[in-house]
Amino acid sequence: MSGITNAMIEHYKQMEFTQWVRYLNRHQRCQQLKEIQKMAMSDYSDLEKEISGAPEPKNLPAGAEVKARIVSVRTGISDKNDCTWYSVVYDVPDDPMVNEFSDFFWELDRSKLTAKQFQRSMYQFKQFASAFGIDYSRPFAWEDDLPGKEGWVITGVRKSEEYGEQNTVKKYVAKR
Repeated sequence: MSGITNAMIEHYKQMEFTQWVRYLNRHQRCQQLKEIQKMAMSDYSDLEKEISGAPEPKNLPAGAEVKARIVSVRTGISDKNDCTWYSVVYDVPDDPMVNEFSDFFWELDRSKLTAKQFQRSMYQFKQFASAFGIDYSRPFAWEDDLPGKEGWVITGVRKSEEYGEQNTVKKYVAKR
């Protein structure tokens, strides 16, 4: 904003639309105008009441049965056992104000998980696959093939000092 002052910006904001269009047409080569056009200006005046009354994002109560959509899948490798993990992030398409929530999965790798981890992870994946219609009879890419899939879950609520209350997946509901 080299030559532009806040007063100038305020002046242009106060112009009526037709006056602003005439000004733009007459001053197309003006350096000051070029600088203003580089600046991002947004006009939300027609949304003023909606913005001031916008509801706060919310969590669902524990035990709520909802249709969830997979938004994304994050992956990593555990430092403890060198096993790949997946964090599946969900939203609730029928209620955009519900906070996103996630669930954690281990790669089903017998050589890197304990027997207990492996068996529980296999059962968890079976429930997840049934709820979201995942065909595990053939290879799939967690990050590429799962986002957008929808299924039913029963929510839980987890509290942490860092994030406060968050929804979790308490149970996957078999595809209807």
